[in-house]
Amino acid sequence: MRQRRRIAAFGACRDRSGRIMFARSGDAWELPGGRVGQGEHPGAAVVRGFAAQTGLAAWVEKVSDVVADLAVEGDEVVHTDRILYDVRVRRGTPNNGARWGDPARLPLLPYTARLLGRPARQPPVPPAEPPVRDPAATRMQRFAAYGLTTDPGQPGHDVLRPVGTCPAAVPTSASARTPACSGSWSRRPRSTGG
Repeated sequence: MRQRRRIAAFGACRDRSGRIMFARSGDAWELPGGRVGQGEHPGAAVVRGFAAQTGLAAWVEKVSDVVADLAVEGDEVVHTDRILYDVRVRRGTPNNGARWGDPARLPLLPYTARLLGRPARQPPVPPAEPPVRDPAATRMQRFAAYGLTTDPGQPGHDVLRPVGTCPAAVPTSASARTPACSGSWSRRPRSTGG
């Protein structure tokens, strides 16, 4: 079977009473958002998708979760990474069929239920044959995950140093932005002295 990868971003917007904003998808409900376009930042994709599906302007607060699933679509195994953001909206009335609701009382799409930590039916498992990359594919989406661990027990926290090829501007603390580089970061002992 051929393989394909998709990346999508969705927004969980909660009102003061704990209800969540949902968009209609056939006879079920999903979180507003959608596919991340080639070269598009996932945060921009969730803001764009949220506006299209609800008519409301949203802004991203933080990444909440990431889930992945496999599905068979025709002769393809489709791997979808779904990024869940916590978002906020200004006051307004949702349109395009969107509504506030309680996820326990609405029929949810399976991936929406999983994103919200609710029980969901599992999609069919793809066959266990080796995947074949489509030779006609001219571009691919890739998805990677990274982690940063610091040791708050150390005075001043950890100081990071680059390992590999990085630009001259090197951050000196875990809270600094990481420049684009090839290689990795590792802990450097803090100097003691002035």
